[in-house]
Amino acid sequence: DGQLYITGLKGWQSNAGKDGGFDRVRYTGAPLNIPTGLHVTKTGIAITFTSPLETATGGDPGNFTAEAFNIKWSSAYGTKEYPLSVNPNTGAAGKRDQWTIKSATVSSDQKTVFLEIPEIQKANCVHISYNLNAADGSQVKGEIGNTIHELAEK
Repeated sequence: DGQLYITGLKGWQSNAGKDGGFDRVRYTGAPLNIPTGLHVTKTGIAITFTSPLETATGGDPGNFTAEAFNIKWSSAYGTKEYPLSVNPNTGAAGKRDQWTIKSATVSSDQKTVFLEIPEIQKANCVHISYNLNAADGSQVKGEIGNTIHELAEK
């Protein structure tokens, strides 16, 4: 019928209200201000959004947070969190590393923000939060969870 339908199960990574669902996604015509790209380099992370951002909020490093930790790979379900300086196989679990967002630079098309992060490194789990405004004034707030396997030169 030309509609988009999605189905899925609730898991540990979800905040879904029910255990499973079969839903229709309907286009309302409103802009969808979400991240569509993530690029990690040796100096930071570039996040690309669907719509232009307001330069003032996108360029304020205080509107972003980034934290990282490693996990212990095993056949058992679940794991504790380990700081990046600790070997999960031999060290003690601890707090997440809080990364400093030294600067935030909005691209000329206003769709990409580069976060300069001096202590960036490979990590099993990285959590980025943002609270911005789109160029049209609407709120762009969310979280990104990712893994960093490699750091690109540029």
